[in-house]
Amino acid sequence: MIKILWAILILAALGIIFGLGLSLASKYLYVKEDERIDGVAKLLPNANCGACGYPGCRGLAEAIVKGEEHKISKCKSGKPDKNFTPIINYLNEHPNEDGSKLDVKMKKYEKIIFVNYPSFIIIILPTRQDVFKNIILF
Repeated sequence: MIKILWAILILAALGIIFGLGLSLASKYLYVKEDERIDGVAKLLPNANCGACGYPGCRGLAEAIVKGEEHKISKCKSGKPDKNFTPIINYLNEHPNEDGSKLDVKMKKYEKIIFVNYPSFIIIILPTRQDVFKNIILF
């Protein structure tokens, strides 16, 4: 009977010691993460395709918030009105801790018009004042 009580006391003491150790470790080894990363990640399309060159939408959001990436339009599946403009507005409303704002830009998007003829496709890309026409033959 005494052996069982000793085993229980030793396990209880080890549990308390390890619990206190984990508690102290979580307090002193805490890594503060910028809350804006989650906000920007929610505004991205969350396709996690990796076409932007980052590992998923969260990776791009981290790069944007840390200032490593200045072009939000690297996100290939994002839309200017649905994703990029809200991200720019969000970052302007939530500046850095020192009060400075991030220099984030959006590539100007133009509408792409596809005209399908029987033997070729005309892609019309309106840019600035002029209109480009590229003919792709099939």
